[in-house]
Amino acid sequence: MSERDEPDSARQVAEHLLAAARSDLGLSRDAVRSVFAAPAHGGESYQSLAGLADAVMGRRPLAEHVVDGFYSRARRGARGERAFLGGAEAMAIHGYPPIAIDALPAQAVGRFLGLGNTYHAIAGSAGGRVVDIGCGAGVDLGVAAMLCPDTTLLVGVDKRPDLLHVVAAACPRADLVVGDVTALPFTVDAFDTVLANGLPPLQRPATLRSTADALQSIAAEGGVVSVTVIVAAPRLTAALAEVFPDDDVLARGLAVLISGKPTIADVISAFSSQSVVTVTRGENPYREPSARRRTAMYAVRAVKG
Repeated sequence: MSERDEPDSARQVAEHLLAAARSDLGLSRDAVRSVFAAPAHGGESYQSLAGLADAVMGRRPLAEHVVDGFYSRARRGARGERAFLGGAEAMAIHGYPPIAIDALPAQAVGRFLGLGNTYHAIAGSAGGRVVDIGCGAGVDLGVAAMLCPDTTLLVGVDKRPDLLHVVAAACPRADLVVGDVTALPFTVDAFDTVLANGLPPLQRPATLRSTADALQSIAAEGGVVSVTVIVAAPRLTAALAEVFPDDDVLARGLAVLISGKPTIADVISAFSSQSVVTVTRGENPYREPSARRRTAMYAVRAVKG
């Protein structure tokens, strides 16, 4: 799909989804629009639309058991999510310092499943308290240990305890905690820097805002929250805006359904309620061409105000 024919292609996919919503769910275009206009992507009607879109687009839903599946493979040292670049190859395209790729243990590098990099948030840090939520194999904690003074408190959190021995090898000085972003075991304002590289709940429209709130709640005033997130491609959202020029709600909602991801505007909105937000577009880690056309990767830096 080229830039020239993208509006026509987007129109075809959008019309196909709207037709499926009518035939399979009994939802008219106005009813679909009303679902999109609701305050959060969490209701039963939205979930039905999202499931329909997954089926129409031929993709796996980003359900908990799917996410746990590819992380389980990663814990065993096997390739995790085959849809994404991983390991040293991914670290290189995401701009990690070569010295870090060489210095970190091979078992940590090989299990790397980050969507981008978060190290820019800690480069030049004068110290303080750093936490990595969903620390995986510990790559970002290992980089933090290289960049931060020895006095910096480093904490890693992951809900999969059998992976923490790999984290301990990548960053021996880190304190490691078994936990989940939905119930973080920390007080408010506990950290100066909060990292989350490819945290699955940030990729889901239904859990984006609550996850952003949870990450910001543990950041101190003036602290930095640094995350990576896959979003609907700006080209896709622009094409749908051209198809539906007088209905931004429908255009943005369809972009979310087609891509399976929030828009970058959704991400900025989720973080900007508490922080000053800047975003930087990075390398899309999807291998599959159609997924690459429909999505984009952004690094988000939110300074809590």
